[in-house]
Amino acid sequence: MSTFTEQYFNNMLDDSTCNIWVYTKDEHLVGFIVVDLASTFGCAMNGYEVKTLYVSEHFHGQGIGRKLLDKIKVQHGYPFWLSIWVKNESALRFYRHLDFTTIGELNFDIDGELHENHVLSYY
Repeated sequence: MSTFTEQYFNNMLDDSTCNIWVYTKDEHLVGFIVVDLASTFGCAMNGYEVKTLYVSEHFHGQGIGRKLLDKIKVQHGYPFWLSIWVKNESALRFYRHLDFTTIGELNFDIDGELHENHVLSYY
């Protein structure tokens, strides 16, 4: 949670290549999606990046993640790509259920420790 600070979101809101959509229920923020239209993986044919898709655990299974993804499809089209930690099995099931395809791998260095991620794309 140290990543998702107020300054983090303010920086993205100031960046014209990033867009954020939120999903609220009864005036409570329960999910959001962040896209970076300038970010690419491999080649431009893979489209833009979904930097973050988050839905509060209490609201999983209610179609909120799908609705947020549908919103960006309408706003920016597809293809788009995202990365998922290889051990996040529930997220991998979710994206594969929505017909995402694995197109590569990325490693993130967090405090000197490498974390392998699958890169998935929606065409």
